[in-house]
Amino acid sequence: MARYKNKGIICPFYKYEEGINIRCEGFCKSCSLVISFSNKETFQIHRECYCKSYDGYEKCPLFAVINRQYEGNRRR
Repeated sequence: MARYKNKGIICPFYKYEEGINIRCEGFCKSCSLVISFSNKETFQIHRECYCKSYDGYEKCPLFAVINRQYEGNRRR
């Protein structure tokens, strides 16, 4: 799982952010995903509601996709 580069981040898949983009782990070990926002307001809302929220990070639209790689490993 990713290491945090931003204080206050809760999501274990968060990697870092640049401008109004958030980079997360990908759906496999050799890739990552970038969420690009159209403006700073939607970027900040997403970060507060998902990345920095104990109640929200598992509700992130990308969480289930990324987490699937780890669930698959646990079933084997």
